Amino acid sequence: MYRPALGVIAHIAADGRLSLRSTVTGEQHCCGGEAAAMWIALQRHGWKVGPAAAELARVSGDSPTRIRVRMDRVLRGLHSSGMLVNESESTRKGN
Repeated sequence: MYRPALGVIAHIAADGRLSLRSTVTGEQHCCGGEAAAMWIALQRHGWKVGPAAAELARVSGDSPTRIRVRMDRVLRGLHSSGMLVNESESTRKGN
């Protein structure tokens, strides 16, 4: 399960874009409105992908499976940019 990395601050701009900034590293990352909606849904559901995807599917009329595929892609990108940590990786490494 993914969670925001330590010190990551999220901001949703008036145009719907998601801006992330790490107070630890100074890195910044920006995403479009779809990623912003995913971020909000994930926060509402304790960072559980299944329930967040189901919520977005109900709102958008898209299938939960298609939402989840796009959400997984966004999460991998945010993880590789350092904005998210994967708790299951930390558990496997013994951290």
